Amino acid sequence: MPSVTDRTTAGTEYRAIVERYDARPNRCTIFRATDEHAAWVTADEATYVDLALVR
Repeated sequence: MPSVTDRTTAGTEYRAIVERYDARPNRCTIFRATDEHAAWVTADEATYVDLALVR
């Protein structure tokens, strides 16, 4: 079952959906909640990078 998180930043609301899998990496999709035609960003957990390491 996916978990859903809503965030509001500077007047724009974003939604994140995390799909959890047993046999492959979890997947997170982030999109603008108020625009159904907005671009979606999706990444597998194995591709996440710690922000502190790349700064």
